Amino acid sequence: MNWFHCNQSSYIKLLKVMGLILAVFFFLGVRFIHLKEWYKYKKALYFQNEPLLTTVDAYYYLRLARDYKNNSYGSRDPLSPIGRRPTPPPLLVVASAWLSKVTNWSLQKIAFYSPPLLSCLIILPVFLWGRTLGNFQVGLISCFLISGVYYFYSRSCLGRFDTDALNPLFVYLIPFFSYLFCYSSTLFKKITYLFWASISALLFSWWWPPGKVLSILLFLVPYS
Repeated sequence: MNWFHCNQSSYIKLLKVMGLILAVFFFLGVRFIHLKEWYKYKKALYFQNEPLLTTVDAYYYLRLARDYKNNSYGSRDPLSPIGRRPTPPPLLVVASAWLSKVTNWSLQKIAFYSPPLLSCLIILPVFLWGRTLGNFQVGLISCFLISGVYYFYSRSCLGRFDTDALNPLFVYLIPFFSYLFCYSSTLFKKITYLFWASISALLFSWWWPPGKVLSILLFLVPYS
């Protein structure tokens, strides 16, 4: 009998893992499905065998990443209306330049393919919120639902090289850790969750410089 319950428990855990993997593939599939159109109209959508980016901001961040990779990133920017660049360089710029050096991929290809991959990380806090406030099923359903949120979907498609792909991750993650901090019963757990909330807030401020004030507000959400 114990053997039966053990196998049943393992089977349920396997189904849960498969459900989460399916949610990830569904999320990415919705965004990468457009690749067939890019290949179909390759003559119009590619330049020098590299896919074109889809927004003006994408080329702005691409230019910053190229300069950072070439060690020519400075505080002044003659092409910017305000005449200067964000200092320190945004995490998107630093990470893209580093990835290009490590993988030997062109920055333009990284800029084209990275938005869907980065945005997929939203599944983590969405699932955690759903499981914490409801149960596993709520968290899993939330993962599928977030895949089709139009505003987020439109800002995390192929070629949209921008901070928008990862901003919601921090917007969900910071108040989640702050929420756990509020309702934890032990000092150790409170310190742990406060640490992760602080790390998330610092990363958000580095990822999106205007996010400094928003990070503070997100800290306070569970107290409201």
